[in-house]
Amino acid sequence: MKNYFLRKIVFILLAYASRIPLEISTNINNSKIEINNKIVIEKEIMIVEIPKINFIGKVYSKDSKLNDIDKNIIIMNESDYPDKEKGIVIIGGHSGVGELAYFKNLNKLVNKDIVKVKYNKKEYIYEVVNYYLDDKNGNIVINNSNNRKKLFLYTCNPFDKKNYLVVVLEEKK
Repeated sequence: MKNYFLRKIVFILLAYASRIPLEISTNINNSKIEINNKIVIEKEIMIVEIPKINFIGKVYSKDSKLNDIDKNIIIMNESDYPDKEKGIVIIGGHSGVGELAYFKNLNKLVNKDIVKVKYNKKEYIYEVVNYYLDDKNGNIVINNSNNRKKLFLYTCNPFDKKNYLVVVLEEKK
């Protein structure tokens, strides 16, 4: 992927230097790059890493067009960010098959597994404490009865498309 990106940059610089009219729209790591007298690169606000299932994903701001479940993993509008005291972070993603099935192996997580979240130059480490199925009706039941900082990961249940699989994690101390 790095070589591809470098080739694109070299091509762009050569085209600019020779004043060739240029119009490019591409997608590198789901960060949109448009070039036609301007460059727009949208930077992620958060990185989610799940070592057990070999997953690293980018999360974009809540108001970004890239915060779309049909493009990336997403942060819910109702979610807090990891730096909030006793906050609740809610991140969703597709399961199943195909290039958008970011959470296809979420069901392999068990208690004590670790998820790392990088946000605002700080790493937050969460540990799986529970998981459950919830009706797939557009809402997820969130419980923070022990008032701890939590991360909720959700996806379609890979065994039953009528339910969400919700993995509950608490910040590791």
